Amino acid sequence: MLAIFKNESDCYDGYLNYAVNKFSLEEAKSEEKYLFPIFNAGVLSFQQLPEALVWSDIAFDYSDSEFMREISEKVEGILKPEEAAVVPDAIITATAANKENLIKRAYMFLEDGEYDTADTYFDKILDIDIEDSRAYIGKLLASCKLKSEDEIPNLPQTVTDDKNFIKALRFATPEQKARYEALNGAIVERIESEKKRIAEEHQRLKAEREELENIERERRARQQKEERKLEYQRRCDPLRKTLREIQAELNKTFITPKRKAELKEQEETVKRNIKSLEMIFPDIWD
Repeated sequence: MLAIFKNESDCYDGYLNYAVNKFSLEEAKSEEKYLFPIFNAGVLSFQQLPEALVWSDIAFDYSDSEFMREISEKVEGILKPEEAAVVPDAIITATAANKENLIKRAYMFLEDGEYDTADTYFDKILDIDIEDSRAYIGKLLASCKLKSEDEIPNLPQTVTDDKNFIKALRFATPEQKARYEALNGAIVERIESEKKRIAEEHQRLKAEREELENIERERRARQQKEERKLEYQRRCDPLRKTLREIQAELNKTFITPKRKAELKEQEETVKRNIKSLEMIFPDIWD
């Protein structure tokens, strides 16, 4: 059966959907029935076709210039398997076309975020060609939940040790290998840039913290100086008052020599005490 979808509206056509679903159910009971979906990739993607076709082994894009040859070879291989067996080039051509369709479909699944389905399709591709580097890169994308190769540089770490990446490099063409290595290099560059940014931010925060700490130390030093000045004045003011009183009495006209001597001795004692206080508080003087 050929299920031909010319545009998106055909995907929702009642009769065509019924026929496809009915054929799929009958196909499960018979090995003599085949269903070939035919669509125009320029108008709609394979994923837009009815769900019953999702697991079809092969689909034909009739906008492809090789469309008629590919479908003819596929049908001939089914109708005349003994002849197809002795014409390996035809089989190889059909398999290659099938692989390319699977590649397109697998990457479409990635674009839609259907990573498990995409990974399954990449395994199908590897069953056809175990050395297809695109399939290994595709499996890497599916495992990392990326929609395209362009998102690889956003990964948090390099993919150098990833088994799929290693195999992709192993089987890649020189052009593919250069691209894959450039993508991994972009991860390294981004990580190094991020490390540099973090280091610079750390230095900036450290400088700000040290500046704030210096400001706080200076504030505390000023506060302590003011507190010590007040303490000095509290202890020194009574001594100065006593000194003024002694000196006032010494200046009186009528004072006995004995009293004068006592006052002189007291005056010296108070002066020594004031001097001692000044030595105890040396840091309060500007």
